[in-house]
Formats: sequence, C-alpha cells, structure tokens
Amino acid sequence: MSWAVVGAGYSGIAVAAALIEAGLDVDVLDSRPAVGGLWLDAVYDSVRLITTRKVTAFDDRPMPDGELFPSGTELLAYLTQFADETGVTKRLVQHRVCAVAQDGAGWLVDQRSYDGVILATGLFQQPRIPVLPGVLSIPSLHTRDYRSVDQLGDDVLVVGLGNSGADVAHDAVKAGKQVTMAIRRARHVLPKRVLGLPVVEMHRPAHVPDLAVRLALDVTARALSLYWRRGRLGEPRHLVLSESPVVHSALLPLIASGKIQVRPTAVGVDGSQVSFADGSSATFDTVVWGTGYDWDLPIDRALVDGRSGPYRSRPPLLVGGAWSPVSRGLGVVGHREPRHGRGPYLSAVARLVAAGALAQARCAEPVGAALSSVARPDATALADDGPELRRMARLTEAARAL
Repeated sequence: MSWAVVGAGYSGIAVAAALIEAGLDVDVLDSRPAVGGLWLDAVYDSVRLITTRKVTAFDDRPMPDGELFPSGTELLAYLTQFADETGVTKRLVQHRVCAVAQDGAGWLVDQRSYDGVILATGLFQQPRIPVLPGVLSIPSLHTRDYRSVDQLGDDVLVVGLGNSGADVAHDAVKAGKQVTMAIRRARHVLPKRVLGLPVVEMHRPAHVPDLAVRLALDVTARALSLYWRRGRLGEPRHLVLSESPVVHSALLPLIASGKIQVRPTAVGVDGSQVSFADGSSATFDTVVWGTGYDWDLPIDRALVDGRSGPYRSRPPLLVGGAWSPVSRGLGVVGHREPRHGRGPYLSAVARLVAAGALAQARCAEPVGAALSSVARPDATALADDGPELRRMARLTEAARAL
C-alpha cells in the first residue's frame, strides 16, 4: 500500500519514520521546504520547551546533552537529524494539502492517489484571534508571529493566558517594557520544577487512582500559588489536569510583584485603547494575541468519525488516538497532548500506526473498526501517559495479530 503522511512536524516525522521502517511506500507532504513543522519557522527566539530532554526525545534516540529544558533550535536540530537518519527527509514533498477525499477504495490527496492517509497536521494550525468591536490602530500580532521583543512597543497588552503568552510577557518585562495581561478566565499555573524535580517527569504510580492524584495536586497547586496570586488571577474553577495547565516558573512572581498587570478579558478596541470586561480601559502601543489556535482537518468530518460539526468544538473520535473507526486506511495523529512529554507518546503512536497500516493491507474493514473491540473510540484531548501508553501497546499487538 502507498501512504501519504500529511505534515512533516513532530508527529508526522515520528509516524513517517515508523511507516518507512515497516517497508511501506510513503510520501510526506508539507507546505514547508524542509522537515520540522512549526519548529522550522513559527517559534520565537527565546522559546524553551516545558518538557525535559528525556521526555521530548523519541524512544531509543536521546537528545544530545544540554540544558534540562531544550530550546526550539535544539528540538529542530534533533528532529532534522532524526528525519535524515530514518529516511523521512528523502520522502518529503513540498505541497500544501487543501483537500483529502475518498477515491474508490483509496484516497485522493488533492490530485495524488494513495491507498492510505495519515493526517499529522497537529494542534497549532490556524491562529485564533478574537473579533472585538471597534478598530485597532496599533500593531498587533499572534504569538505564532512573535520572534523577539524588537517587535513590541513600550506598553504591551498580552491577550490570553497560555504558555506562549506567558513567555512573551516575560520577555517584555525583561526588556523593561510595561506589560498587561488580559485574562478571560483563571487557569492553573505550575512551575517547571518542584523541589528541584521537573514537574513533567512526575508520574502517577500505577496503583494510585488518577482522581486521587489530581485532587492532591490541585490542592497543592492552589496552596503554593496563593501567595503569588494575591487575588490578581482568581482561582481556577476546574480541577488541575482537566485541561492543559500553564507551566511557567516566572509568571506568578512577576504578577505578584506588579511587573505584570492583570485585567479581565478584552471586550472592545478603539484606536490604541482597549476596554475590558470590568468597564475599565487603557491605552497600549502593541497587542499580542496569546489566544491559541483553531484545530481543523482538510477532510469531511464524516469520513473521520462519522459525526458532523467543527473539529474545534468536538474533537474527533479515534481508536488509540490514531485510527478512524469508520474509514479504511485513514489515521489522524498529533492532536492529543500527553501530560508528560510528546517523545515517548509519539513513539507509541508511531508503532501503532505502522502496525495498523500493515494490518490494513490484510483487512477489508477499516483497521480502526477492527481494533475497536480492544479499545473503544474516544476523543481524549489531554492524555494520561501511563494508561494511554499501555492501551496503545495492546492495540499495537492486536493490529499485528490481524
């Protein structure tokens, strides 16, 4: 079978390497001229991952020695070398995919025919910028387009509370700028380390229920952050790990010290003035939208999971976070966020995809449907690594037995 992997980023590289190792005919399609995805051209100079080198790396391929939390440049170099060594780079076809559709028993990716398709376009596709009443006359940019503080004025508004927005705010403070963050709702903010240990490497013991760990972590996170918050951020209304937390060691101290001012959500603009939900307003000279991304796929949703509606409101139902339960030869990867690092998780996904692709050549029904007896389709967004990795291992063995 011939396979198309759409996307040559973190997820696409992992999956393509596994398919190539399995002896399959693979094209890797990406709009960029080189592998690396957003790490190639869509990250800021100061970015450092919130995951350590250990859990950023793929299985059996550790990252070179360096600081505990790698930079964006280091991750790109690692992914590029991995792609070169596994043959992914040689399979790269520079092409922006617009539409994926069924073609008899196979697939049309624009005008290219394949037996199977893996959509690995990831979470960070369409920058989400809210539409506010009024006209903004000052420079504004999404965090995707931010590279350095040279793009910012002296009085900066960061809209949104996320990891990238926190990084931009931190950069701006270090450069001596006035910084305000407009926050729609409170989120949990965790440091990168606790007692010197990386938070991302603190795994739940297998015999301890997930809810018990989350409750204990929630109480601890709220207690430890109470001094720093001082009421400025408010208390999150959700349990920790119900959604991805902000992982940033400097943000809360900067807010507590007054170096970052906090205002409620922005509700309107007028020239250089921004108004907020509490009725206040202020003047700025730069707005940075740290408002996340809209997730989408270039394919009719009914072909993915048999449902309708936009992906951003209802994540797709997939088997093992990889296989469509309704369409033969269709996989979707890279949309889930593991709690403890993408490297081991993507390695497991890649093994599942390779085993499923080989099984699909032997199965008349969709491999996802065949594997549904082992694990039901689900729409998990934030994955608990331990149980998820064990489930994918069972699915991989089941695929190999088909």
